[in-house]
Amino acid sequence: MVGYDPYRKHRTSGIDYVLVAAATIVAVGLVVWALVGWGS
Repeated sequence: MVGYDPYRKHRTSGIDYVLVAAATIVAVGLVVWALVGWGS
């Protein structure tokens, strides 16, 4: 079968949490940068 298998069991790994944390930090950083830059 080629492609995505919706019935496959998903196993979370440490890299999943690292990627989510990194994306959250980047998003918060961009929001803070936008708010700080807005007042200038």
